[in-house]
Amino acid sequence: MERLNDLEQNNLPSLRKVLKDVSIEKDAAVVAKEDALSQLRTIKKRLKEAEEEQYRAEEDAAALRAELNSLQQQVMGNPFGGGPSTKDLAENVVAMEQEIVDLKSKFQQESFLRQQEQQKLAEEQLRFFSSNRKARTRR
Repeated sequence: MERLNDLEQNNLPSLRKVLKDVSIEKDAAVVAKEDALSQLRTIKKRLKEAEEEQYRAEEDAAALRAELNSLQQQVMGNPFGGGPSTKDLAENVVAMEQEIVDLKSKFQQESFLRQQEQQKLAEEQLRFFSSNRKARTRR
């Protein structure tokens, strides 16, 4: 009986403290998990927006290429006809080519941003899983 009292007086307070510490760590892990999930949702949303913007840029570039090809065919097929002057067509071609260059640049920027978002997502996931692993190994 004395041994039981001794264990109770010596070990019980430290066990309570450990239990309290574990509870605090668990609460912190839950908060960190919720935070990471929120960041993950935000990053996924940004990634989806970047993909949609990239898709629109690709569509615009394709439409401009088609229009440019059409104008080039008009110039080749009707060099003297009653259509727009060669100068006007050449200016249109130059403007469209510049727009294509601009769209390609925008596309590259969007792709770069998308890659950055994917990198951030991967880093967040790695941090989240490694922090969960650390929390589990402490127990």
